[in-house]
Amino acid sequence: MLEEEIELIKEKNYQIKIKVKKIITDLKKRKKLKYINQLIKRYNKSFTHNERMIIYYSFMNLNKQYNYDIALKCGYSETYFYRKKKELIFKLAHLLNLEEYVEGKGIIDIMRGVDNDETNC
Repeated sequence: MLEEEIELIKEKNYQIKIKVKKIITDLKKRKKLKYINQLIKRYNKSFTHNERMIIYYSFMNLNKQYNYDIALKCGYSETYFYRKKKELIFKLAHLLNLEEYVEGKGIIDIMRGVDNDETNC
């Protein structure tokens, strides 16, 4: 399995890196690894340190963290933290190409307040 051949490393800066344990000869597995590497590079470049910190403690950490604890770690007020977390969910979905559509508008556009009429000029 691919999971047995790679190791994810989360460093103190909350970036994700892949360490390959052995040479992968299977073409299908190589394509998967290449795609995963592209996603990781986009993730590491797209988010700031605090944004990666929010994503890590909210979704990737095995230990349950309460939102107010995460907000304190980041130095944010709870209300700002909730706004930022909501923004990051959409940003992450966009990064992963998981954008949902509602009545012909993308959720990212809805969040930004952009009408389809304005974008089709």
